[in-house]
Amino acid sequence: MVQSADGTREVAPEEFFEGFFTTSLAADELLTEIRVPAWPAGTPAVPSSRSAADAATSPRSRWPRWWP
Repeated sequence: MVQSADGTREVAPEEFFEGFFTTSLAADELLTEIRVPAWPAGTPAVPSSRSAADAATSPRSRWPRWWP
């Protein structure tokens, strides 16, 4: 959900993301809600052997080399 002084509108993910670091938000709009569909009943949870420390040491968690 996206909100501005003019009201609220619902935007699909395919329409929200336009490109790298680019969204369809207008200058006066703010993302106020994200709706995630529920998993189907009976879907098993996938156990993970990863820990929180793994995320901190992941190369994806660091800033890219080109970032100032």
